[in-house]
Amino acid sequence: MSDTSSIFVTYFICGFLFYRLLLAIAPQLFRVPGIRTFYGIGWHHWHTGILLILAGAIVLVLDGDRNIILRLLGLGLGLTLDVFIPFFYIKTEREEQLREYRRSLVPTLVFAGVIVLGVLLLSFIR
Repeated sequence: MSDTSSIFVTYFICGFLFYRLLLAIAPQLFRVPGIRTFYGIGWHHWHTGILLILAGAIVLVLDGDRNIILRLLGLGLGLTLDVFIPFFYIKTEREEQLREYRRSLVPTLVFAGVIVLGVLLLSFIR
């Protein structure tokens, strides 16, 4: 296996297995009030994975270090794909989802705008 593949696979496996192993070893940790209850938002390690993928993409766009990109993408994809299959089975109310999508339109557009402006700004100052 090449160095490139081994870096990606190692970080992917770490991201993919971390929360599953933590749940198996110490399930009581998942009952402790955390960011979800403290801030009242539904933060999930899936969100962390998406942000790591985003960071990897930004580093890639800015011609960054390949090893950093591999680590960010591997870890981010591992955290994200860990819940890919379970999300198919989680029962949710479709009308509730649509209400939340409508309610969060402006914050989502602002978030996307910040990303685009940030990448453009970084590309000018590097």
